[in-house]
Amino acid sequence: MSQRYSKYSPAIVLILDLLILNPTLLINFSIISNDEIRSTLFYQLFFTYNISWILIAFSTSNMHFARPINYWGSLQKIITSSLIHLVVVLGTLYLLKQYHLGRLFFATQFVSFSLILLVQRIAIIYGVSYLRVKGYNRRKIWLLGDTEVVQRVERSFSNHPEYGYNLIKPLPRDLSEYSKQEIKSFITFNEIDELFICFKEIKREFINDVLEYEKMGLKIKMISDLQIDSANTQLLSYHNFPVIHISSSPFEDQKAKLTKRAFDLVVSSFIMICGLPIFLLLVLITKITTKGRVFYMQERIGKNGVPFYIFKFRTMHLNAESNGPQLAKENDPRVTSWGRIMRRTRLDELPQFLNVFIGQMSVVGPRPERRFFIEQIIQKAPEYKNLLSIKPGITSIGQIKYGYAENIDQMIQRMKFDQVYLKNQKLTVDLNIIMATVRFIIEGKAK
Repeated sequence: MSQRYSKYSPAIVLILDLLILNPTLLINFSIISNDEIRSTLFYQLFFTYNISWILIAFSTSNMHFARPINYWGSLQKIITSSLIHLVVVLGTLYLLKQYHLGRLFFATQFVSFSLILLVQRIAIIYGVSYLRVKGYNRRKIWLLGDTEVVQRVERSFSNHPEYGYNLIKPLPRDLSEYSKQEIKSFITFNEIDELFICFKEIKREFINDVLEYEKMGLKIKMISDLQIDSANTQLLSYHNFPVIHISSSPFEDQKAKLTKRAFDLVVSSFIMICGLPIFLLLVLITKITTKGRVFYMQERIGKNGVPFYIFKFRTMHLNAESNGPQLAKENDPRVTSWGRIMRRTRLDELPQFLNVFIGQMSVVGPRPERRFFIEQIIQKAPEYKNLLSIKPGITSIGQIKYGYAENIDQMIQRMKFDQVYLKNQKLTVDLNIIMATVRFIIEGKAK
């Protein structure tokens, strides 16, 4: 069927990428490097950066936009591509024995190119969605199958005009009453782009017949009658039949996992480097105002129940838990005056960015607890085990909505907020949680 101008969109997007890459490369090289623009080094950089990005773009398909657009998936591709691009460039220049370019140049180029590229992709994604809502760049589709399933799909598509689908009226009689040639003529006459098969039961012979229409340029898609949460499902293939694996907790998407890890590394590195003066000041004040070691390490339970030691600035007096594990309370006498300020502003959590950098924690995730309390929580709320399927974090929805818990019942109440995060693990959600955390700390609302 007609592809209109969509076939040109990947090339256009790639050209726009290069129009971002080369100006940032030229500007950063001019400002940071001591070499001339016409030097051999710049030409090596030019070809290395451009050729590697073109190859990565094609291998990751980051300039393609599926229908419907997977907003987060598209941004994940860009973040992943940018990281791969940096590694490839550094590796190539190492082989070319170009060692004298400083880290500042590569860091500045990576950050400037990646940020502008993200803004460009977001603009393209929303631009394409807007055009489809307004009736442009649309596809004609034919829903073929059981009435109940077809009507459900029709309602879904009508509620999402950004998908860019125009529904073709079905044939007046049963499909079996038409010859293959008549069906092909119907497809050609209506310029149908995609066929959605919506039958509850499908015979192999029918699939073979339908696949013949693929030769006409028709995309063929099958819709399952199952209505389940896609985050809790995983499609497996056992030779000649698909199997859907379901679970009470969401499955990890490998690309999302890689993106989240890259985000954690960038944020933790930035905080530890740029926040070093504040970090040293807190060390000094804590040392002056508190007896004992400045840093406090305590065993917590991480992903999959694996224990690790969490790092914090000391906020309590020595031997604060001589009578066994206890949760901190409002106006807790065990907390020092300086410790109370740090807990209120969350500054005592800063050393945990080292836990994030190591990979034991994430910036955003449910707060890690001690085994002593986890065992008590699970007795009352077994669903707490689901939180152990992901890395614990420095901040979370539960921390924002509830704050520190003073007893097991409050920990269970906070857990309910963190359960919501399990089904909404996205970079946009993480950014919103981080911004909300910063706002709460500035406004002095943190509990």
